[in-house]
Amino acid sequence: MPIVQIPVPEDGEAGVVGVSEVRAALEGVEEPELRLPIVDLGMVSGVAVDGDTAVVAVALPLPGDERAQAVHGAVAEAVLAATDAQRVEVDLR
Repeated sequence: MPIVQIPVPEDGEAGVVGVSEVRAALEGVEEPELRLPIVDLGMVSGVAVDGDTAVVAVALPLPGDERAQAVHGAVAEAVLAATDAQRVEVDLR
């Protein structure tokens, strides 16, 4: 069976969302109560990109945390504003 190479887009390529772009966008997202960046708090457990969709996994301090909605919205808004992503999926854990 032949090996097929799939080109991986580079960060900064027009119309392409890069993982580093998404991570940079998350630097400005603060945890609502502590007012500290979620990246600095270690809450971002993963970032992936699939085409024009960014997927961000965020670990909440407590399950069922009432701040979940605020964090979800802030993450999606920051990524959409700072990247070429057309869609953001936020996985709160």
